Amino acid sequence: MSFTVRQANADDLDALVDMRMAFLAEVQTGTSTVSVDELTSRVRASIAAMMAAGDLVAWFAEVEAEAIGLSMAVFHRRPPSYGNPSGVDAYIMNIYTVPEWRRRGVSTLLLTATLDYLRGTEATNAVLHATDMGRAVYEKLGFAASEDAMMLKLRR
Repeated sequence: MSFTVRQANADDLDALVDMRMAFLAEVQTGTSTVSVDELTSRVRASIAAMMAAGDLVAWFAEVEAEAIGLSMAVFHRRPPSYGNPSGVDAYIMNIYTVPEWRRRGVSTLLLTATLDYLRGTEATNAVLHATDMGRAVYEKLGFAASEDAMMLKLRR
């Protein structure tokens, strides 16, 4: 069975929240100061507001209209500099594939779709934090380690 990749829209809010929460449950450890329900509510409000403002874009990998993977990018703006004349970077987050679909190229295609989109924006760099599981995928697509993250120049 194959999968497709598509850009998410406001109608996908429930699936975006579900995938974000699944990602967080898998990668974050420790104690929380808020309940799962409270965090879910905050995630929902944040994603909805950021999408409406154009500050967050996302892609799903799907099989028969069921989400099996997610990639999100958030635009960070600051005053321009010589190294970043637009003052805009894209922070890529939540590259996530449900466990039963891992190692089938889902994350690679999601990240490729995300980068293709970002190259058409004013963002100068794409930045992400890598898990050990994802590092090889990011390096294969041109990301290099920086001080505390991985970065890819989208334009010179």
